[in-house]
Amino acid sequence: MNLDQAKTLLINLLDCGWLDLQALEKIERDFSEIIEYHNDNYGDSQKISLNSLLDINFQLTLSEINDFIKNKIEELEEDGEEDEAEELKGMDVYQDFETYINFIDTHIWLRSNQEIYEKYEKELEPIFDRCGYSPF
Repeated sequence: MNLDQAKTLLINLLDCGWLDLQALEKIERDFSEIIEYHNDNYGDSQKISLNSLLDINFQLTLSEINDFIKNKIEELEEDGEEDEAEELKGMDVYQDFETYINFIDTHIWLRSNQEIYEKYEKELEPIFDRCGYSPF
């Protein structure tokens, strides 16, 4: 199969256009992880599409950020930095971030607590690198 045939196959399987495939080029996450998540959570009830892959990528990213915050709270508490730990305890990743999924126009941004997330931007960078999209 040549590259054009592979692209044709992808656009038909993912229900998108040629240019829309660029939305996947940014993602560094292993796509088998995204597909596994889809199959575990949606099974046959939802067809895999470009938008569903992008949505799952964001869901996995937000889950990783949530884990980062939990670990950071523990680390700060162990170091006696209670004020910073308390600041993080009041955060809700799923409320703080907003995503927009529309093929090539897909993006993620911070809706609230931007100043707090910016404090940890360097530590969050690897998570957003895997995601392929960043709010910073």
